[in-house]
Formats: sequence, C-alpha cells, structure tokens
Amino acid sequence: MEILRVTNLTVKSEKTILKNISFSLELGKVLGIIGESGSGKTTLSKILLGLYDKKQLAVTGNILFNGIDLLNLKNKEKNPLLGKELTLIPQNPMTAFNPNIRIKKQIIDTIKINSNNKKSEILKEINKFLKIVKLEETEKILNSYPFELSGGQLQRIMFALCLILNSKVIIMDEITSSIDIENRENIIFLIKRLEENNSSIIFITHDFRSLKEIADKVIIMKNGELIETISFHNNDNFKEEYTKKLIQASLLR
Repeated sequence: MEILRVTNLTVKSEKTILKNISFSLELGKVLGIIGESGSGKTTLSKILLGLYDKKQLAVTGNILFNGIDLLNLKNKEKNPLLGKELTLIPQNPMTAFNPNIRIKKQIIDTIKINSNNKKSEILKEINKFLKIVKLEETEKILNSYPFELSGGQLQRIMFALCLILNSKVIIMDEITSSIDIENRENIIFLIKRLEENNSSIIFITHDFRSLKEIADKVIIMKNGELIETISFHNNDNFKEEYTKKLIQASLLR
C-alpha cells in the first residue's frame, strides 16, 4: 500500500534547488536518500514537512500523503498532521526539545494533543515504550532536563514517541552521522522496530552501510536532481558512474 507519492517536485528561489523529483513510499518500508552535501536532501525533507518560507521558495508539483496533496493544504489543515502522522527525527535531537522543561512534561503534552487518555494511562504507556527502545531507568530519564541526557538517549525518546503516536511517515535526517558502531546498531534495531509497527521511513544519510541493512530502495541525488533509484535486491546493479563513486566514498568513511 502506497502512503506517500511525490511527483515532479520542483523548488526554486533565485535558482532551481530541486528539479522534477518523483518517488513513492510504501507502508512499512524504508526509503533511503543519499547524496553529497548540497545535493538537496535536507531541502527535500523540509518541503515534505512544510518547513519552508513560501515567500522565499516557489514550490510546484505534488506531495500526496494518503491521497491528500500536502502542497494544497493551509497551515491550519497541515499542522495536525505534523508530529503525529508526519514526524522528523533530526540529526541533533536536542533541537527537538525545550531545554528548560523536564522530559516527562514534554512527552505527556505531545501525547495529550492526540489522546484523550488520563495522565496515569499515558505515563504507563510512556514507561512501556521507553523500555522497548532500551531505556531502562525510566523515572530518572523522565525527570531529567534534555541537557542532562545524551544525544543517544534523546534519539531513543523520539523513537519511543513515534511508536506511541503510531507515526505514519518518519523522516530521519543524518541520524547515524558521528556515532560509534554500537549506537549505529542500536538505531538500526529501532528502525526495524518501527517497521514492525508499520511506520514508513525516509532515511537521509551519507552512511551507505546503514542503508544496505535497512533500506528497501534508495534514491541517489545530485545537484537537486534524482539521478537513479536502486534496490539492494538487484545485486547492486548501479547504472550511473556517479552512484558507484558516491557509494565507494561512503564506504571509505
């Protein structure tokens, strides 16, 4: 079942930033996006989430989410989708939290927007899912401020929130950059847990090794264009010379 389809997405300011980008995402699947810095990966994620200034960028094409064109929605129609149906896990998870408010209140407030459950029921659910993402000292974590926790712990909290909210499409932007092998393996475990929950994932990265373990298909971007779509079920049969060089460079990191 298709949950997201992007067709001829073009973004312009003084110059063309994205040109005729088209792809689809199936329910419960992982789509990888890889490309060099400046290829348009992060811009694409911002457009998908509606996080851009319409006065500065001209956006054309279609972004169909469950059959609804997100580009045609007004902010008041789109905002209820963000954070629940469409979620971002950023490279630096600290940016997703208010540093002056304890984790418990931030999580509860986020869940209450989308739930009529009592606070005690919400807390029970939070504790359950924090343990699923391998955060055992739940009381200590919930009573902490964001700056008292590591980036890895904050990332896991965001994964737990995605599970609780049953997020449909989750965009992960360079979340495996600058981490060690153990934490990388933990993230892959969490992504597979989200897949089991039927969440669909757009995984933006420079890390080809991670893509090979989790992605069902991968789109290659260069200078704002999609130049190739590859599948690891096709024996790595890459057509473009740029794709081969990009992947070789990624494996050398």
